[in-house]
Amino acid sequence: MSLSKSVSDWRSSMLPNRRDFLLSSAGTVSALALPAASYGRVQGANERIRIGLIGCGPYAISDLYLFIWLRRTSHNCQVSHVCDVFTPHLDIAVAKTNGLPVQDYRRILDDKNVDAVMIATPDHWHATMAVDAANAGKDIYLEAPMARTWKEAIEIHDAVQKNNVIFQCGSQLCSDDRYHQVKQIIDGGGIGRLLYVQSSFNRNSRVGFFNRRIWDDVSSKTLDWKAWLGPAPARDFDIERFVRWRKYWDYSGGNATNSIFHNVAAQLIATGVSLPRRVSSGGGRYLDDTGETPDTFFSTIDYENFSFQITSCLGNEQESPPAFFGHEGSVKLLESLQIVRERFFSKEYQEREAEGRFNVVQNARPDHVRQWLESIRNRQRPVCDESVAQAAMIAVHLGELSYRQSRVLSFNADTRQASNS
Repeated sequence: MSLSKSVSDWRSSMLPNRRDFLLSSAGTVSALALPAASYGRVQGANERIRIGLIGCGPYAISDLYLFIWLRRTSHNCQVSHVCDVFTPHLDIAVAKTNGLPVQDYRRILDDKNVDAVMIATPDHWHATMAVDAANAGKDIYLEAPMARTWKEAIEIHDAVQKNNVIFQCGSQLCSDDRYHQVKQIIDGGGIGRLLYVQSSFNRNSRVGFFNRRIWDDVSSKTLDWKAWLGPAPARDFDIERFVRWRKYWDYSGGNATNSIFHNVAAQLIATGVSLPRRVSSGGGRYLDDTGETPDTFFSTIDYENFSFQITSCLGNEQESPPAFFGHEGSVKLLESLQIVRERFFSKEYQEREAEGRFNVVQNARPDHVRQWLESIRNRQRPVCDESVAQAAMIAVHLGELSYRQSRVLSFNADTRQASNS
């Protein structure tokens, strides 16, 4: 199956039959027939937000602890349903939340009492679940990256806007106020014309960052392998692919999409959201000869008036601080912002400093999940909404394709179509 194949191409033919998903104890399930407009919206601070958790792996469990804390403090929210096709993960989620366990996510979407969903599955399932959730009128928190492919990102974006639901992609860097402060400086002309941005997303491990420990309880009895594959190509059960799915193109772009998505999304907060014009990438798999996705990856993303240069290495954790380079100065994101002037523009720098152009407004922003919950109540767009996430996903997936195809790829923002340069 082509990496750029759209959700609608396979949904009708490849989505496992509902009967294959349902728990033996499940009751009758109605068809997805309610339009988005027929679902009520949470109103007011005292209304409880009921959330369905789709995917109960390690990342999702960490989110559960946050929900439990939020429920006990300032937010009236409840994880009412939990869904996973791997029974041990499902059991843990039930124990933490007392939520209704299901193995077919569509049961959650069918329930009109569920207000929102958090999707924390492998990347190859993101688009189908998010589009279905939007069409069911559910507000959505979708763990990063937004999708598996750039075409899927467009589908999610359009479904969210068509159904007028709240969407937040789980790139927490977007809630880092330093990027919002950089935007104030750039917009105020503090560093002159922006030329390029450099950043990195590096990690390290003795055994390989994506080589997670193989769980002892994985078997055909505890895992519905066909359901886990979903839209991905059919293949025999493979425990390596299940546990270490980020190493394989069928389910993930590895650090090419999983990692640098966060950099791109946050940097677009600072520069202003725009779609890429041209992308080229390189790197390789230098440490581990198993798997497919690179452990060392470099991408150059060209926009209309500036470029991003991003590195992601999974064999060395030393990182360079994000830096925004302009014609007349630069901004580096350390613990606070560091502004470096260009020696040819000392006079202009002193004038701008006297004018207070570097005096940014700082905001105590809520954490990423809390902000999503607030957006559900006030119907205001969260910081990493569908437009930011779409732009970031298009850029990083084109970077992945450039690496795999060894060619430069171009993108037309007007038609939202990619082509070889």
